Amino acid sequence: MFDFFWNLQQHQRLVDLSNRESATQRQTERAAQGLDDQVARLERLTLACAALWSLLQEHGHTQEQLLQRMQELDLRDGRLDGRLVADKVDCTGCGRVAKGGRRTCLYCGSELSPAPPFGSG
Repeated sequence: MFDFFWNLQQHQRLVDLSNRESATQRQTERAAQGLDDQVARLERLTLACAALWSLLQEHGHTQEQLLQRMQELDLRDGRLDGRLVADKVDCTGCGRVAKGGRRTCLYCGSELSPAPPFGSG
């Protein structure tokens, strides 16, 4: 009789492990797809930047000018850290400040004004 309950318990553990394995596999697949999406987005942005830079060079702009502008934009938040400051948008619904790029207010759900594509000028 003890063997029956032991086997039943072992079987349930195997089922639980199998379920966890399946869930982990699904999470891994979602993470891999998300990573693939981000890589594709990065490649597209890299292409866009290269195209824009080639246009600027055709109009006489130099690499030094580009690097200086990059530093100016980077220092908008007071830190030279290689990051562009995220724009902030005031919600017309509740008056709170929301991070730029969001479509709706995190607090009240009101639609937010679209932020400029590359931050404020």
